[in-house]
Amino acid sequence: MDLPAHSMGLLIGRSGSGKTTLLQERMARVGLVFQFPERHFLGQDVLSELTFTWPRDIGFMWEQERQRQRITRVMHAVGLSDINLSLPPWALSGGQQRRLALALQLVRQPDVLLLDEPLAGVGQWPAGLDWRARREVVELLGRLKQECSLLV
Repeated sequence: MDLPAHSMGLLIGRSGSGKTTLLQERMARVGLVFQFPERHFLGQDVLSELTFTWPRDIGFMWEQERQRQRITRVMHAVGLSDINLSLPPWALSGGQQRRLALALQLVRQPDVLLLDEPLAGVGQWPAGLDWRARREVVELLGRLKQECSLLV
């Protein structure tokens, strides 16, 4: 499967046809946001989620500052710049958890970002038919394709 740089693709198929399996096999230099990302949080707080894969023995202050700036930029991009990073991820709303899951991958700066049903649970009945929330996700994906390739 080929996907040109800075483009967006759509992977569709019946339930059980292997879409998720295909996405799971493409992990090198790839960020993956699962269909239900809130089930995959491991950190005690938002900050530990964002830095989960980073080395813990970083001794250079400039590197720590670069990481802080990257987190700030990514959290702003996904609309979470105003949340407290010491909150546990499960204390966030469902929409915030989904945006956090996206932020977790964006701080890794992947070449390709795979999203497994990114609108699942966003503004759906009975939680409320929030078309604005869905539009915001689609607009965010449009902006992100300027930085990396997307496969939805």
